[in-house]
Amino acid sequence: MPKFKSAQGVHEVSQIANGHFEIDGDSQELSFQNLDSNHLLVKQGHQQTPLYIHAAGDRFQVFYQGEYYSLQRLQRGQQADSGVASGRIIAPLTGKVIEVAVTAGQELEAGVPLLILESMKMETALTSPFAARVLAVHCQAGDQVANEQLLIELESLNPTEDSD
Repeated sequence: MPKFKSAQGVHEVSQIANGHFEIDGDSQELSFQNLDSNHLLVKQGHQQTPLYIHAAGDRFQVFYQGEYYSLQRLQRGQQADSGVASGRIIAPLTGKVIEVAVTAGQELEAGVPLLILESMKMETALTSPFAARVLAVHCQAGDQVANEQLLIELESLNPTEDSD
């Protein structure tokens, strides 16, 4: 069963039948519609939610239901390395930066808002996926940003926390 490591722990994910998935032992019926190379529409029952994925090798940044997740796919028998979360916060959509809530050098707890993007009259808050120090901020309020544009770089405050 494939395993993924995030700041929240190791998660086991597998497709047990067409449309049926098991996530950490919990069976889910999901379907996906490709919107483009990085965007999916996740359908669960009557609920539809957009999902953004940026993949780089065995690492993934996922933006889903207003939350950012940094994941590392683990190979059989592999332990997660200390850099599971890349610390590169990228724009999950094209939009306008409404507010930047952090500055370079600032230390953050996991879940702290980093910035707010507005797209199609909807505001999306991007939060820190782990306890971190802000290395660089590459945008400011009022900037128009493109999908996958680098916005903020973070450095984990607990680099050994993700090791098993």
